[in-house]
Amino acid sequence: MKLVHLLIKSSWITVIIATLAGLLGGVTNVGLIAIINLMLRGTQLPKNNLLWYFIGFCCLMVICSTISQALIARLAQQVTLNLQQQLVRSIIACPLQQIENIGIPSLLATLAEDIQSISVASFVLSNLSISITILIACFFYLSWLSFNLFCLMFILMLISVFYQQF
Repeated sequence: MKLVHLLIKSSWITVIIATLAGLLGGVTNVGLIAIINLMLRGTQLPKNNLLWYFIGFCCLMVICSTISQALIARLAQQVTLNLQQQLVRSIIACPLQQIENIGIPSLLATLAEDIQSISVASFVLSNLSISITILIACFFYLSWLSFNLFCLMFILMLISVFYQQF
């Protein structure tokens, strides 16, 4: 949660745009599944229209996912740079005796690895938001297709999550 707060604090507008682009990318992914299902079921809709919908959804999904990931990557790099600069300023402001007590290896590990871990977690956050959106939209789509199958799948999923935790 602190990572989300740090990203929002850095640039909340970028986070909102990236989140909306990720959500739209997730919804278009489910839209593609719906179009494929319509084509497989042989609906009365003209095949030409379905083809253009499919192409449009594919393009929109690629564009939205790219925008979301690029914005989060840029924001993560900006946060990494700011954290590194802040940490270096703190180290420079520290008295020499305190730096010697902490130890050079600890300081180097913090500078090299800890902040990089925060950057990697920021990238994962983008993919997680898109995946959660796809999952929720697929739940709604599955419940629309077959509510009984959705209930069965949801119960089995709860059982498997409970089993995995314990």
